Amino acid sequence: MALDQLIQRLQNLEPFNIYAIKDGIPEPWYEVTGAIVRDLVIMDQDLVTQVQSVSGQVAHWSRMAAQCKRVWEIEERLYRSWRSRFYLEKRNSDTKHTEKEIEALYRSDGMYTRLQSNIERAEEAYESSRGIVAAFQAKREMIRAAIWRDRETGQPTLSV
Repeated sequence: MALDQLIQRLQNLEPFNIYAIKDGIPEPWYEVTGAIVRDLVIMDQDLVTQVQSVSGQVAHWSRMAAQCKRVWEIEERLYRSWRSRFYLEKRNSDTKHTEKEIEALYRSDGMYTRLQSNIERAEEAYESSRGIVAAFQAKREMIRAAIWRDRETGQPTLSV
């Protein structure tokens, strides 16, 4: 597959949201689309501009990853809190339930599915944003190598 075809394919990936915390509740804040691929491609003819921007991109996406991790942790905490309340409610009810029955009850509750989906969404955003950070770090290293080659050989081309 040619590089242009690969880039086109990656640009068509499904977008994902990075969430922010507002009043203790995660809500959509920043949509990441396949257009990020454009920023990750290294252009030989534009190395100076890329050198000037790549550290900022690493810092930006590191901050986004940190935000995603925070949202993931909050979603986990919301789930654990709900599960504890659910458990205590069932444990202290007039109908005595076994541990297995309580587990089956909370796993079949609609809130369980919603909270688990929120956790999965937050984890996906965190892992995806960490991947973007790693990609920008790799870009930085490749640019560094191209500059080194230019100093050594007078040929600032990229090679893989």
